[in-house]
Amino acid sequence: MRSTNRTIRNVWFPAFVLLATTLVFRFFSFFPTVINHDESTYILIGREILHGRHYFVDVIDTKPIGIFLIYALFQWLVGNSIFIFRILVAIGVAFTAFGLFVIVDRYLGNRKGAWIAGLGYVFMTAIFTYYGVSPNTELFFNGFTVVALWLILAGRHWLRFPLVGLALGLGFMIKYVVAFDALAFGLLVLWLAYKQSGRWWAGLGSGLLMLVFFMIPFALTYQYYALLGYESEFLYYTFEVPGRYPVDRTWWEGILYYLDFIGRFFPITLIALYTLYRGREWLGKYFGFFIIWLLLDGFIIGWPGKSFGHYFIQWMLPFCLLAGIGVSNSPPFLEYLKKIPGYWRWGVTALLALGLLILQKKDYYDKWDHPKEVAEYLSARMQPGDQLYTGNYHHILYFLLEKETPTPYVHRTLLWEENHRYALGIDLEKETRQILALRPRFLTLEYIPPPTLLADSLYKYYEPIEVIGDRITIYEHR
Repeated sequence: MRSTNRTIRNVWFPAFVLLATTLVFRFFSFFPTVINHDESTYILIGREILHGRHYFVDVIDTKPIGIFLIYALFQWLVGNSIFIFRILVAIGVAFTAFGLFVIVDRYLGNRKGAWIAGLGYVFMTAIFTYYGVSPNTELFFNGFTVVALWLILAGRHWLRFPLVGLALGLGFMIKYVVAFDALAFGLLVLWLAYKQSGRWWAGLGSGLLMLVFFMIPFALTYQYYALLGYESEFLYYTFEVPGRYPVDRTWWEGILYYLDFIGRFFPITLIALYTLYRGREWLGKYFGFFIIWLLLDGFIIGWPGKSFGHYFIQWMLPFCLLAGIGVSNSPPFLEYLKKIPGYWRWGVTALLALGLLILQKKDYYDKWDHPKEVAEYLSARMQPGDQLYTGNYHHILYFLLEKETPTPYVHRTLLWEENHRYALGIDLEKETRQILALRPRFLTLEYIPPPTLLADSLYKYYEPIEVIGDRITIYEHR
């Protein structure tokens, strides 16, 4: 009985609270057809993979194959419901939060700090659209990263190191930036082995096992493409394309980019930074590890030169852990909060939570779902054999209308923005000819796109038939 009660208290209760909180505070984001274009791309390419098409060949994007395989799995399991896809993402967020909770509760702090780490991650990813509400790669690979760290801290057997490497390797196939988490964790393994034995080389065997198993998912993916005869495509999109994107941010914009993250999540980041300030007093033998982890992840977050908020989701893991450790040590400013009457503390918390839910409803549930309206308009007019080209509008229409994309470049920006065309080596004239050769009956354009060879060619063959919301124009082939 005591064992059962302990399991409920230590596992099932926090898991339930974190899952319920995640579902509640992401609930209104389950309804829109589109939150961002990346998610639409994952859904659409996942569907094409299920239909036997090859990523990097028949459908093309810039990310590793892992995220598309996840969405292919979603569709294989639950069908075509975007609503359920978002629930599955929320379950993944709760899983990561629970991992943070367990790590702080059992290895780095106490129960009080564990709640801060777990709930901190839930709320950090539930406030801003591009910092975690919209499903993106970071929400998925963070789960593998947390599993790897838990295995390092929890295990006593050498067999855990292959599992650590495999978990990080799977995350790496979702986004290659996980290599920087893996480097930090490898150094942690070497450091812990040294602290235990007093010999620097004591952890080399464990580190080698991690490295070998880390490479297995990548090696298997490479072998798969090589066997199909698409080795050159895999190598091109994996190694050459990422280096062709220009850096378009000045140094001071880079500084503001990092400060913006610190300011957005100030309660958590404040406690985390204060914990770092207290150094080894609070972090003990893990002080150096957290410094290295933050620096490595911070470097790769800023390296692309793009100010995308979702990059910082990777940084949320060490920040939430540090905040949890800090609260476990009862920092002075938290002692002042305890002096505030409980009804005030809980009242303010309830008001903030209610405010967040109201904003979520306004931003996601109440907002005009124009992709759905456009899809309904087209669905009423399209015949079974009709084709569609979504132009610079939402490519989720292909999924909603069960149509194939007439171009392998699924994400709408790849053909319409110069930096993507340059990085991917896209021959716009060739792609334009291929699209026009398929004679899609309908075309959609959002606002007036800038003049390009593609846009000018489309205007020659299509005439407008409907304008929806002064924003989306639907064209039909002449």
